[in-house]
Amino acid sequence: MPNFELAVLYELSSQELFDSTEALFEDLKAKVSRIFSARRVVLEVANREIFYWGFGQQRLSLGHYLLSSHAVYEKVLGQEQELGRFWLEKAEPFKDFELRLLDIYCRQLERVLYAIKANQELVSANTRFREMVEHAPMLAIHGFDGDGRILYWNRTAEKLYGFAKEEVLGQKVSVELMGYALHRQFQQVLSNPPIAGEERVWEGEVPHRLGQKKSVLSFVLPVGDLQQTNEFMRMDVDVSQNKRMEQR
Repeated sequence: MPNFELAVLYELSSQELFDSTEALFEDLKAKVSRIFSARRVVLEVANREIFYWGFGQQRLSLGHYLLSSHAVYEKVLGQEQELGRFWLEKAEPFKDFELRLLDIYCRQLERVLYAIKANQELVSANTRFREMVEHAPMLAIHGFDGDGRILYWNRTAEKLYGFAKEEVLGQKVSVELMGYALHRQFQQVLSNPPIAGEERVWEGEVPHRLGQKKSVLSFVLPVGDLQQTNEFMRMDVDVSQNKRMEQR
């Protein structure tokens, strides 16, 4: 492959990781318009997002992006699963080496689109999980760092303890917040945190800020590898009603 083609291939392949198809298309149009003297560029991704450049005020319709009187390169992106389609139009016919470079570039586009799709699916899954945790009706969930500062506090924790999230985030766990017995046990966790796969379980009473006390079953477990994150979660299950039934 001639040095010129190698230089162009290097520039086409030197893509950063993009967090969105919008950012990818901005990079794409800048490269192909400069390297291939493209007149118009279209990227359609599988979720029906359409990005285009060079059309001015023309109205686009699916399948009729480019003028047939000009040289057009078209590529379906994706092997096992279609990720989208890429069109490039220029005034002069494509040279053989340009077609080879575009084929290689499209394989790179596929890898980037796969990565964007995987990242979007991960973000969506994390969002759904956080919503589930935030609204868990029977489970008060708190996140802590290794110094006992509160990093997370869901809505059920607000109801159980009587403290709003804004009041406790960033604060250290206190006797006032957890009650003496559970606070003492929690301090033991801070000095000797559970390892991955281990959980600590206690049963005791926690005080509401208005004075009522509720019986809880409390679990503490690490978040990932404590050597790296130094964070753990505590989950309190309100068992007050069960206790009252046992005492009858």
